[in-house]
This record gives sequence, structure tokens and C-alpha cells, in this order.
Amino acid sequence: MTLIASTRVPDGIVIAADSMSTIHMQPPKLSAKGKTTCPNCGKEHEFSAAIEVPVGQGVSTTLPYSQKIQPLWHKLGVGTHGIGAIGNKSVFACIRCFENTREEDGLRKTADELARYLQNELKKAMGEKEFNKIPKDKYVMGFQIVGYEEGNPISISVDIGKRNLLKEWTGFGTTVSGTTYVAIKLWELKGLGPQLQQPYPAWSVQDAIDYCNFLIETTANYQRFANVIPSVGGEIDVGLVLPSNTFKWIKRKRLTSILLEEE
Repeated sequence: MTLIASTRVPDGIVIAADSMSTIHMQPPKLSAKGKTTCPNCGKEHEFSAAIEVPVGQGVSTTLPYSQKIQPLWHKLGVGTHGIGAIGNKSVFACIRCFENTREEDGLRKTADELARYLQNELKKAMGEKEFNKIPKDKYVMGFQIVGYEEGNPISISVDIGKRNLLKEWTGFGTTVSGTTYVAIKLWELKGLGPQLQQPYPAWSVQDAIDYCNFLIETTANYQRFANVIPSVGGEIDVGLVLPSNTFKWIKRKRLTSILLEEE
């Protein structure tokens, strides 16, 4: 599932994500076969019956090297969560295709167009019939996109399903997407007093980096000691969008530059 965290401070917007992918396998379909004697005709008949085995979501495995953070046109930052592939392409590759076939545009318009693009790709991969089976209140994937419009730092979270849901946050603060329950519980501590509020206007970029790392690492550590299959973990990638609308890498996996075809 992944945790995407973006923190907006005076000198920039930090966006970070872990690298964990979780694979859920469908449980096997079992059946029983046998023979029985009919009490009416006295003849022996063969039968088969389906067996439902309570194995939950099936066997799962985790892959800790997925690429969840990437720049758009070297000016915006994008972090993805939810399903990691659409058809035969990763979501990372889908966003690269979007970037290479579109002209640069503003943050809000890009968020809307990228949401529609990924939704259409999902519909093509699933087929119209299966896509329409998605409940209206369920979202199978999402992303967070950050940047500046008219000098204002903005984070937009997008959930994609049968209907797309876009939410926008402006001003200084932190926005989380994906596996958010640990971060939300931590923020509930703010109600204990003003001393537990985060002083975002006074934070440096390094403070924002450390805070995003803290939220992701805390979520991963919590899951380690809980009775769950981890959905957050692996290396943390961190990007920075400056007020000049320029994306810079703070930390990334070694293969990221190759995936982005950078010199």
C-alpha cells in the first residue's frame, strides 16, 4: 500500500515514500469428489462439491524495492500508492508515458488529467465489465502530487476508482496518503496541548525531510510488531520541490536514475 508523506515549509515541499509492494494471491479453489448410493434407485453415483477454506486473502509476499516517488517535468513531485501495476506496465511507467505525451501544465490541471489518464488505463486493463464492478466507495490506487501555484505550496491527494476523489491542501503542513492510520493516530496527540503542535512555519527543509522519514519509519516499525503483513517498508525515497518550481532529489534508490533515463 505504501505511505506517501509531503511536508510544506517556507523553503520548499518535501515528498517521501517507502518502497514496499505487497502481493496478495487468491486462495485456491478446492473441491471434493466421491461416490454415494442413491436411497431411491439403489445405484451408485459420483458427486463433486466445492470446499470453502477460510484462508483470508491468500498467501502474501512483499517486495521492498518498488519506485513510488518520481518527478514530473522536473517541476512537480508525485508519489503513488495502491496497486503497483496496470496491465503489463508499472504505475511508475504509466506516469512516465503520461509525462512524455503531455505538455507541461499547472499543478491542479495536471492532477486532474493524470487522475483521468490512470483511470482510463485501469479501465482498459481490467475491461469495461470488471471495471464497472468496482464499488463506488472503493479506490484501488492513488497518488499525491505536490508543487506551487502562484507561489503557494500545494499538496493534492487523488484516489482512483470508479470515481476519482481529489483533495487539496495549501499552506504549511503535512499531508499523508496510503497507509495513514499510524500518522493520523500520532496527530491526535495534538489535542493534548499546543506544545504538541508542529511549528511548520519555523521548520527548515531538513526538518521537513526528517519529519517525513519519521512518519514512514514509525509506520513501518509499528507494522513490524503488529500481526499484519507489512505494507510500508524498504528504502525511503525523498524529493524536494522548490518555490522556483524545480524538483530536486534528496535521496533515491541507485537504479532510479536509470529508470528515469537520466545521464
